[in-house]
Amino acid sequence: MQPQKHPILIVLTLILVLMAGAAFIMMQDSNPADERGTLTGNVVDASDSHMLKGVTVTAVDKDGVRYTSHENSDTTGDDGFFSLELPPNDYTLLFEANGYQTYESSASYKVKKDQTLEVQEAFRLAASNSGSAPSTTPSPSPAPSQEQTPSPQPVNVPVSYTTYCIDQDGKQLSTMTNQGTAGSTVTVYAPAITGYVAETSEQTITLSEDAGTNAVYFYYNDPAAGQTNSYNIPADAFVYNGHSYYACMMSYSTISSFWEAENYCEEQGGHLAVITSADLNSALYEYVFDDLGLESAYFGLTDDDSEDDWYWVTGAGYNYQNWLNGQPDNQNGNEDYALFYYKDKRYKWNDGDFGPDEHGTVTFLIEWDTQ
Repeated sequence: MQPQKHPILIVLTLILVLMAGAAFIMMQDSNPADERGTLTGNVVDASDSHMLKGVTVTAVDKDGVRYTSHENSDTTGDDGFFSLELPPNDYTLLFEANGYQTYESSASYKVKKDQTLEVQEAFRLAASNSGSAPSTTPSPSPAPSQEQTPSPQPVNVPVSYTTYCIDQDGKQLSTMTNQGTAGSTVTVYAPAITGYVAETSEQTITLSEDAGTNAVYFYYNDPAAGQTNSYNIPADAFVYNGHSYYACMMSYSTISSFWEAENYCEEQGGHLAVITSADLNSALYEYVFDDLGLESAYFGLTDDDSEDDWYWVTGAGYNYQNWLNGQPDNQNGNEDYALFYYKDKRYKWNDGDFGPDEHGTVTFLIEWDTQ
């Protein structure tokens, strides 16, 4: 007797076996634990920027799911560093520590498989009793899913700032240097100088990390000032070949044009400096930049009567010249006055518009035809 066959049962059994095998293969190929990226950063105290130890950092995905239960949180060590291994997604970060305000970042960070995203700014936590909200420096504000964060800004970087006191003749009366922090705003008060009255009593500036730009200028008048000699030549004037020269540093609100500078020089018994030889040119350049450390200085050469028709204010012959290559170029159509400029090649001339520098100051060379 032939055994009874069950073809339908055999077919169903084969289908179930094949489905189970496919499911096993899919589970092996899509294990989420293998699809992770890394998110790292640092946490500091908001008051003094020291690294914070013991801060719990938890990732929160775009659906609001916290990953603590998946061991996707970390606690900072002595260096304030954290590192999170996370499935690919967009995350904000939650910071919790004893004695500090709980803080969740406003920025969203995209984690990709097998990639490390380093958060560039340090997260700053405020103490619970500080009254100020925690933040990063600077506070991150990229759009959701932004892959890169803003460039870091300095945190409590010490910088210096210098106060210059200048009299009505452009003579430097005194200087003083103080210390501050980059990014902070300071109010500087005009120092008291015997016999002089300051035009303004105070100035407010925001300190830059570049200490060279942190300068404050106060201008002073001497109500009882009188000429000390018939030419009013300062005692510290630069003397060369029987002539005296002086670099006048004036507020642009006081001297705002080339011809106002020339009139001022004439009132002092002199005129804007005339440079008629290479030796004199080198001597004056070194006086301005090497001895005084200035950024620029105008002298008495102009073409404002007729473009490219340069002449000296005294009428001296225009025989010697030492222009920088490509100069004068009359950029913007109003550069009619010759000057030394510290960014140019040494000893060379440029043309400028007789405008103020970044400190609101203009500097020019006065010459007396006597010692």
